[in-house]
Amino acid sequence: MKIICSQESLLRGIQTVQRGISSRIGLPIYNGILFEANEDNKVHLFATDLEIGIDCYIPAQVVETGSTVIPSKII
Repeated sequence: MKIICSQESLLRGIQTVQRGISSRIGLPIYNGILFEANEDNKVHLFATDLEIGIDCYIPAQVVETGSTVIPSKII
C-alpha cells in the first residue's frame, strides 16, 4: 500500500477514528486503526471496540492499493 495525502487530512481522519479504539479488549487487532487504500483515490480508516465502529474516508492519491492495521501506540 502506498498513498500520497495531506498531513492535515490524515491527522483529521486518525483523530476521528481513534475514539473507537478501546484498550479493554485484549486482542491486539482491536487496538489499532485499519487503513484501506483502494482505486477510488480514497483511504478508508476504521476502528472498533466491538460495541461501536467509527470509519472515515480521506482523499488521497493511491499509488498502490492495499490494507494494514497500525497499532494506535505507533500513531
